[in-house]
Amino acid sequence: MILAGIYPFVRHHRLSALGVQRLGLVLATGSYFTALKSFFPTLSRQDDLPVIPLAILIVVSLPFLLADRLSARPKLQALIRWSVPPVVALEIFGITVTTSFWKDDTAAQFAMVADVLKATEKHEFVMDATGETIFRPRPYYYALEAFTKVRIERGLLKDDIARHLIDTQTALVRSRDLTKKAKSFVRDNYLSIGNGLWMVGKKVKPTEPGSRTKIHFETLIAAQYTILSPAAEKVMGELDGMPFTGERILEAGQHDFVAAANIADYLLLFSARGFERGFLPHEATAP
Repeated sequence: MILAGIYPFVRHHRLSALGVQRLGLVLATGSYFTALKSFFPTLSRQDDLPVIPLAILIVVSLPFLLADRLSARPKLQALIRWSVPPVVALEIFGITVTTSFWKDDTAAQFAMVADVLKATEKHEFVMDATGETIFRPRPYYYALEAFTKVRIERGLLKDDIARHLIDTQTALVRSRDLTKKAKSFVRDNYLSIGNGLWMVGKKVKPTEPGSRTKIHFETLIAAQYTILSPAAEKVMGELDGMPFTGERILEAGQHDFVAAANIADYLLLFSARGFERGFLPHEATAP
């Protein structure tokens, strides 16, 4: 198709050295773009980056090449040449209007990394898609790039991220770009603390009809937990038949909690260390 498109322009002309270079540019650009869109199993915006500069060179040169062929019509030739600067100015104006140059788009990334460093020690695991939380080991070996996800979808790789989170007792997760199965596990066993991070914990509700104090829950990730009210206050009571005074290490399994006072609607099982270091789940509101 590419060859058919350029054939009318070259069949009556002997190509000069410059013409060969132009032809090579067009063929390289067209071949890459065609192969990418036709055969590449996964597509993302980043895949277009190699072809964009080449395509810009071709598009920008077309008005001038057309003007050179209109030497017999000087007015139309001049119109084409002088139409380029306004188009460029309009493009610059559009970019200026739609892009906030004064906005710091890296602030969220820096805040996320700062929270990771504050919430964890350097030897502790943090789960993310590609290692973007940096400075911390990941519990899952594979980076969740496009090819990895395709292999998981085709059954070539096992999606056992949840098992790795349990085995390594990973207390902090960045859920962005994880697999659907992993995100579901995170929603059930972690609480959002902002900046795209989730800390181990869960919302628990009374399990007995009419009871305002008794809660039965299950933990899959062993950690030191505290129990918070929706007002972000520690709740005391009896946990697994023993007095609970604010925090305790809980192994994976079933647990029973009897609150010392009536429960409003729910309680928050949350990382004790995370709470001590100033983190709160979104379901809690600081007093």
